[in-house]
Amino acid sequence: MALNRRRPNLFVIGAMKAGTTSLHAYLAEHPQIFMSAYKEPCYFNEELRWSKGEDWYLGLFAGADSERFVGESSTTYTMQPKYTGVVEKLERFAPEARIVYLLRDPIDRIVSHYWYAVTGYGERRDMMTAVRENPNYVDFSRYAVQLEPYLSRFGRERIYIMTLEALHREPRDAMRDLLVWLGVDPAVESLDLSVQMNVTPQKLQRARGGGLLNRFRYSRLWEQVAPSVPPMIRQAATRLALRREDRPVQPVEQVEAYLRPILAGEVSRLSQMLGRDFPEWRRLCGSKES
Repeated sequence: MALNRRRPNLFVIGAMKAGTTSLHAYLAEHPQIFMSAYKEPCYFNEELRWSKGEDWYLGLFAGADSERFVGESSTTYTMQPKYTGVVEKLERFAPEARIVYLLRDPIDRIVSHYWYAVTGYGERRDMMTAVRENPNYVDFSRYAVQLEPYLSRFGRERIYIMTLEALHREPRDAMRDLLVWLGVDPAVESLDLSVQMNVTPQKLQRARGGGLLNRFRYSRLWEQVAPSVPPMIRQAATRLALRREDRPVQPVEQVEAYLRPILAGEVSRLSQMLGRDFPEWRRLCGSKES
């Protein structure tokens, strides 16, 4: 019964294309933390999986035992205004939850988001056109907008801000700081922090047919039938849905110049909200250094 299952109390809420897959895996290695095997359950999104019900959701954590934290990661929880009402649902479900928000240079995030859309969702526009025409690219990098309702409902003390740049530069220090904040054993020596997951490849796997078949691979129907489909057929379906090709040249510098004045004010607001700056966001600042 759902009442006998552990309820999650740790949520990695994003940002999309900011390293959440790696962070989810790192947290899952810690003996005092149970992370759902199924990343991106997106349960608190009305438009996605809310209708599947609490029994389905709690079933994702059926393997949890006595761990101090039971958690999940869903980047759709910080995708306003595309998805709304998430924070209210989450607060009602877990008012004492701890929230982790992993951020990245907002321009880097947009560029990675674009290539992700090209790869899996049939994005065929050039980068500049796509960024101008699809507000999601910029909206998901408006971190202050995404964070504000969480601060209002959960309070600053329950929200941890981490950057992908820090996680890449000093992964052990970054993870140790997070574990200290969570109040679990801060020893990171046993964690394998060497693997960075979901890095945008130089060769893309572009979705065929406008991405329709690839989107089916992430649909509710596929979730239901996939366990009964032999692995060889699933692999063949993946090959049919995607084709490998070189990444086309894009006017990234023009995109950067377009985005900087839009996002500079957003980051300034974020800094005021959090009482910290983000000098590591070099692309936003126009720095050529790596």
